[in-house]
Amino acid sequence: MIKTTGQLHLYPNADSRDKDKASWQLKGDFGLAMQSVDRAAIAELEPAVSDTYRCGWFLPDEGWVSDPFQYSQALAKANTDQGVVFINAGISSLRRSNDKWHLHSGEQSWPADHVVVCAGMGSRGLLATLNLSVPLESQRGYHLQAPHPGVTLSRIVVLADRKIFMNPMQGQLRIAGTVEFGGTGKPMNQQRALLLKDHALAGLDNLDTSGFTTWLGHRPCLPDSLPVIGPVANLPGLWTGFGHGHLGLTGSVNTGRLLARAMAGQTSANELAPFSLSRFR
Repeated sequence: MIKTTGQLHLYPNADSRDKDKASWQLKGDFGLAMQSVDRAAIAELEPAVSDTYRCGWFLPDEGWVSDPFQYSQALAKANTDQGVVFINAGISSLRRSNDKWHLHSGEQSWPADHVVVCAGMGSRGLLATLNLSVPLESQRGYHLQAPHPGVTLSRIVVLADRKIFMNPMQGQLRIAGTVEFGGTGKPMNQQRALLLKDHALAGLDNLDTSGFTTWLGHRPCLPDSLPVIGPVANLPGLWTGFGHGHLGLTGSVNTGRLLARAMAGQTSANELAPFSLSRFR
């Protein structure tokens, strides 16, 4: 499920690519491996891409996941094989008493020495039950999935001028993108999802989108674009790991490793300081 065929970021011409010059320069300065591609190289890498896309960047070291759901299931199985027990319950509040944390779901509750709040957008509501405020906002993201696209991609292809990502998904094709501010309660804007289909048709020859499905997800974002990771001041045993924005799956493993080291007392205050919840107080 984890693929290592890189990513392809494409533009219709050099002028459109140059509009993103500063961001690519920054990525290069931080060590991102990038190879400039022309029309011939694009056609060799991804023959299905329309001739309207003439240049771009190939990122050979970037990986991707062909099925996030199966990936999550595999992680869950790896944990259960090591004795982890999953409880399917909606936690409505957190309370601390008698040196224990108590997680409440209706009339049920579970005691714990340590609690990690890593509930995406739900983290804001859980912390609010402790009178902790966090400026977490949803950047609503959409995708449209074609079940039998009629074309094959070997990697994630980004139509960078249109800001959409096309991800092959076990024979299907997921077309994702856009950012919408609308909170977590409003319904999906179907017209916004349908725009993704139009963009993809402009980038892929012979794409079949019949039978497509649409989806809306909530990216938990913070004003400074950094997640909240680490202990919560003055509340021993309470930890955080949320707010990864568009990079939740990307940052999940390192976040888990960092939290594990922190809970074992193997991190310094300086290492966790940039991610502290206290920066918003």
